[in-house]
Amino acid sequence: MTTQLDEAHARALRFANRWDAALCAYEKAANTLRQLGYTDEGGEYWKPPLGRKPFQLRAHEWAVDCFGTQKAQHTPLRAARFLEEAMELVQSYGLTSQEVLKIAEYVYGRPSGHSAQETGGVIVTLAVLSELEGIDMLREGEHELLRVIQKITEIRERDKNKTYIDMPP
Repeated sequence: MTTQLDEAHARALRFANRWDAALCAYEKAANTLRQLGYTDEGGEYWKPPLGRKPFQLRAHEWAVDCFGTQKAQHTPLRAARFLEEAMELVQSYGLTSQEVLKIAEYVYGRPSGHSAQETGGVIVTLAVLSELEGIDMLREGEHELLRVIQKITEIRERDKNKTYIDMPP
């Protein structure tokens, strides 16, 4: 009987430790959102700060201004640009082109996922990598958006040489 009680007690302690870790992670995330000006709407929902357009909208507006509506709203082209940036990121962490090709074979060997869920996966995975490396991904996103806003002319010129996706006429 004592052994069963000890095992039950050990399971309860493990559960409590996992619960404490999850609660700590939630509180850390909630504090970050509050620092960014978000307000708790209850449950999973957080309301963005008033008076400032969301980052996603500001980035899209920059893309339309920089590339024009047709290029900014051409999904295969935007996906290719995302892949280019993602590959530059993994290259900066030392992954080789051979490793990237193995990953591409693995991914394309499976059924296609759903865009919304895969977008969430990208964000979660980037957040984990950023935390591991001590990078504030939201701050870096804001800095990068400010940088590209200031270099629209240069970016337009470089964009003319990118031909990895055929644009419709």
